[in-house]
Amino acid sequence: MANNDFHDGIDVCVGNWGYYSEGELRDTWMHLPMDPDEIEPWLRGHGLVDEEHEETYISDYDGLPFRCPQVFNEYAPPRFAVAEAW
Repeated sequence: MANNDFHDGIDVCVGNWGYYSEGELRDTWMHLPMDPDEIEPWLRGHGLVDEEHEETYISDYDGLPFRCPQVFNEYAPPRFAVAEAW
């Protein structure tokens, strides 16, 4: 990665714990920053959140240097990553 100044945002791979524990791997890449009001509709539209499956996780990221806790840590949901980073 040539330039990690975050001006172009970051990409994160988001998955769902409920589907994972049921044996189904559902994940997709999303680009951040994203308006906090758009995150949940985006997750629903990509089949990652519904009434029975609400817990999401970030399994991978691209566009950040390794171990960049000032942006997010391994336990931060996507909406936290947006709020903290931008």
